Amino acid sequence: MDIVSTTLINIKERRSKVWRDLEQGKNAQGEKTATCKHCKVVMTANPNSGTSHLKRHLDRCPQRLSGVEIGELGIDVGEDFVFNMNELRKDFRNCCFKFGLAR
Repeated sequence: MDIVSTTLINIKERRSKVWRDLEQGKNAQGEKTATCKHCKVVMTANPNSGTSHLKRHLDRCPQRLSGVEIGELGIDVGEDFVFNMNELRKDFRNCCFKFGLAR
């Protein structure tokens, strides 16, 4: 078994959608924490704590967009984002060539 396979086996899968809106970290005491990506509040993230308190925070978070499901905003594009179809086509074409999908 190679190093990559061993590492992937040891990583515990996070199934809860709340982790899409939170960043995992550690505090000064070495305890696991979860930081809200929206308002930067730091909460405990011990394996024994579960994720209910994290979901409750996200439900009430003043910085999170209302009406959007938890975990559904995967990309923060910022206020100055402008969609450019030509750039998208160019990136798509480059990916097709890179992975051998071009005709």
